[in-house]
Amino acid sequence: FRAVPQRFISLESQDLIELGGTLDAKSFLPQLLLVALRFLEPLQTGFIVIHGDLAGGNLLWDPATRELQVIDFETAKLCRIIVLNDKDCTSNSGSSDCAVSCDAFSVLHDVMSEVLKLLVLYDLVSALAWNCVEDLMHAEKPATLQDWIPFNLPDSRCQLLLSDSSRQLLRWIASVNSEIQEQLQRERTVLVSSIKQLVEGVTHFFPQWAAEFGKRK
Repeated sequence: FRAVPQRFISLESQDLIELGGTLDAKSFLPQLLLVALRFLEPLQTGFIVIHGDLAGGNLLWDPATRELQVIDFETAKLCRIIVLNDKDCTSNSGSSDCAVSCDAFSVLHDVMSEVLKLLVLYDLVSALAWNCVEDLMHAEKPATLQDWIPFNLPDSRCQLLLSDSSRQLLRWIASVNSEIQEQLQRERTVLVSSIKQLVEGVTHFFPQWAAEFGKRK
């Protein structure tokens, strides 16, 4: 392991709430999303990486150089095959493939549970909507992708504060999930490399999202 220079700071929850302070969110958030999308890009290896804990304590940021480092891959796993459930993997793919399998919810875990949450947090802090921030920070984990907004922002007034860039990321997450579910209806196991939205996440989706995010004040 390479030692992390002392200039890096850990992005704990309190730092993320105080996004208007020392943390340059407009530099940090696009880098974090790009990292998460690259983890999901199966082009070269046929595998994606699910970190599993892209929370503030595992994100190190250098305010001077605006460099982001992700640490602690203890819970990370590789995924080559998306399965409807573990029984399908066991019966159809064999034990070797089961070791590198995951479900649809896990594929999008890092982007949905961590990156999206931080982006929405930025929206709410920018709007000084502290009641909404409180709801978001104490929300329970949603059971499905469709439950993300009502679980994290139960007050409809908070939902109105979502930026165009946050809504764009939500639409991309929904489109990835939809593509996965459509393929799983035809086949019980699906290669991650066959999911077009994942393959094109960095080259097509991210530039459009970054341009929209860059318009923010």
